[in-house]
Parts: sequence; structure tokens; C-alpha cells
Amino acid sequence: MIRFQRYAQLKRGKHGVKWAVEITEYINTNHPKIPLQLFRTHYGDVYTIYWMADFKDVFALDEWQKQIGEDKGYRELRRKSFDRLVDGSVRDTVMISVTRDT
Repeated sequence: MIRFQRYAQLKRGKHGVKWAVEITEYINTNHPKIPLQLFRTHYGDVYTIYWMADFKDVFALDEWQKQIGEDKGYRELRRKSFDRLVDGSVRDTVMISVTRDT
């Protein structure tokens, strides 16, 4: 199993979270094959958000990213991020399971 994680710091708490929910719901509605989850930090830096999704393998992740990247509606929502995310705070991590998948 492969887990994709993207995290970012919000400039504005309430407005940033609203935007993050909007883009997550858009992806899950228009690309429902892989559920994307949205988290925010509860303790510590409460203005950090995380998106996570699990994939069978890296090829499935690549295909998903390609489909989303070509989606005009997603790109329009992503443009709003410039007002809501701290510059340079977006980081992607791809993890691979070291235990047997169940």
C-alpha cells in the first residue's frame, strides 16, 4: 500500500479550512475511486491541514494525480490557495507500508 500525504499551513483559519473542505469534497465527488481525507491539527499548530489518500501502488497514485491535475475545476479551486496557504508551506510525502496490508 502507498499513502500520499500533503500538508500545508493556513494563513486564515476559518476561511482556509472552508476552502480545504471545498477542494476535498470536489475531488471526492469528481474522482470518487480513491477517497481523499482531510485532517487538521488538534494540538500544536492548529493552522496545519493534511490531505491523505491510500493507493494500491505508486502507479495508481501517478494515475490519480494525472487525472486530478487535468481537471479544470480542481485547477480553479487550487488557484484560491494563493490567498489561503502560507507560501512555501505545502509538502508532499509518499509512504510505503512496511507491514502486511489487511
